[in-house]
Amino acid sequence: MKRFYWILGVVAALGIGAIGYSVVSSQMAVGVSRPVDFGGLEDRELADAATGIRLGSEDAAITIMEFGDYQCPACAEFAALYKPALIRDLVETGRVSFLFRDYPLVDIHPNAFFAARAARCAGDQDVFWEYHDHLFGAQSRWAPVSDPTSVFVELAGTVGADERVFAECINGSDHAEVVSANLALAQALLLPGTPAIVIQKGAGLTLLPRSDYQSILAAVEELENQGQGVAGG
Repeated sequence: MKRFYWILGVVAALGIGAIGYSVVSSQMAVGVSRPVDFGGLEDRELADAATGIRLGSEDAAITIMEFGDYQCPACAEFAALYKPALIRDLVETGRVSFLFRDYPLVDIHPNAFFAARAARCAGDQDVFWEYHDHLFGAQSRWAPVSDPTSVFVELAGTVGADERVFAECINGSDHAEVVSANLALAQALLLPGTPAIVIQKGAGLTLLPRSDYQSILAAVEELENQGQGVAGG
């Protein structure tokens, strides 16, 4: 596993401030579906803007971070096959917290950014994780269409959100900046693709080469055992 550290000076060297996009935040159109341009936001400001969605206690010593793309088939597989077990065995037991960060690969997944905004709009009504799961489960319905708005609204109703309020959210520019900030952070960290799984303990980050349950569990156990010493004499 590749070990690296989240130091803003290093992140700055990777060129966060140079990342730009096709839509300017002050000129966002209705139903924003592309990343916004931060216009040279300072490194610390960008790091603060790139908030993720957490499951579990913030006091957990270890955090599993997933940089995910809702239109990515491998991410849908991860959500269906591995994430439930990780949440059951590691998050619900208090061993780790889980943090989802948006990494929409817009060049190959044109609906991914819009989907990330939709999930956060659902989060405004306290049903982020339910909507997150439904987005992945219904990926084959909305991924290939030119305008997935109606599917997104339908899914919101399915998880108990107010469809009218949700539609107003996705048809505007809500959450475009925070999704773009997460994308910028993922690119600055040179993450190779999605899902990218990063394990954090303190200031240390471990980028995993695999995203299956056993690889993540082994990485967590390794970090848990660090500093405990060896018993016996």
